[in-house]
Amino acid sequence: MNEEKKYLPEKVTTYSQLEEVFREFAIDSEKTRFYIGKDYTDPKAFVIYQDDFGNYVVYKMKADGTRALRYKGPDEEYAVNEYYQKFLEEVRKRPAFAKKLLDNNPRNRANKNKMNEDIKWFMILFIAVFVSSLFTIIGLLPRWATVALFLTINPGIFILVIINKIFKREEFFPPKAFSIIALVSILTLGFASNIAKRIEHRKDGYYITGKHSYYRQGRDMYYFINDNWTYYGTYDDFIDYYDDDYYYYDDYIYNDDYNNFEDSYYYDDWKKEDSWSSSDSSDSGWSSSDSWDSWDSGGTDWDSDW
Repeated sequence: MNEEKKYLPEKVTTYSQLEEVFREFAIDSEKTRFYIGKDYTDPKAFVIYQDDFGNYVVYKMKADGTRALRYKGPDEEYAVNEYYQKFLEEVRKRPAFAKKLLDNNPRNRANKNKMNEDIKWFMILFIAVFVSSLFTIIGLLPRWATVALFLTINPGIFILVIINKIFKREEFFPPKAFSIIALVSILTLGFASNIAKRIEHRKDGYYITGKHSYYRQGRDMYYFINDNWTYYGTYDDFIDYYDDDYYYYDDYIYNDDYNNFEDSYYYDDWKKEDSWSSSDSSDSGWSSSDSWDSWDSGGTDWDSDW
């Protein structure tokens, strides 16, 4: 039995929710250096706790042991959000953890569960028709039961039957040509979709300007700022601002100005996203068997104030 995969929420608003997230994902404070609930004073740590006066205290213990206070006050939602967003920022810096803990397709997240339910429902209906057909063949079901079931769950066939009835055509069931047309149409749409996707991504790559380094992924643009890739806007927004004032590279060339976009949280391997062999289903999502042992806190800037 497969373990349930889960992702970190995009936002938490209360202290108790924050604690629940850390419990649910068994976040190792010693490994990640994120501590909740106590006035931690050792170097290299992010801390949030509630003091005796009800204030929420958020701070960073820098490498030299000094405390950089981020917030102290009664605003629970603000304090929790500052702390949690910093944690997500650190997760995004580590591709292996970002892949498991963060949903790499935020725009598709709302439809993912519905899509899975639709697929399950389709399979149930398909199996129901197949089984009923077998029962009809061996005489356990009357023919009209299987026909009724098939017409009920297939609106396209049902509409064609009505058309035949209206025009008083002799054939009641759809001809073989209908099945062939349906098959060809589906294949055509599939190939067209694939071609459209390739056209949309044909200019994916690095767009280097005098101000920032950008990466185009389909219609979206991302720029490298504060040592991270961040969403910028659409390609049209980029062109409206820069026109032709940029250099284009289709592949990453090692340099000190920006990182490989393929290692970022936002990278979407669109060539593999429709493949059943994609690692999306097995390698992404966090489960109770996953570990924080490979988290490297050395990748954090411990000299800055936050």
